Amino acid sequence: MDIKHIKYLLDLFEGAVEKRTAVYELAEDENDENQAAADCGKAKAELLKAIEDLIHVKENRSI
Repeated sequence: MDIKHIKYLLDLFEGAVEKRTAVYELAEDENDENQAAADCGKAKAELLKAIEDLIHVKENRSI
């Protein structure tokens, strides 16, 4: 996985976060907005961990 693929994944994630945030903003419920923010934060952490794992695997194969 090269940097171009990682940037593409992050762009996809950003788009998904923006859509989810818009949906919860329409709900006008603070608890829903907080839940959306928590869900997005968790998803971002999982995505970054997956990217780090892929980079680590690729680095180990290169050695």
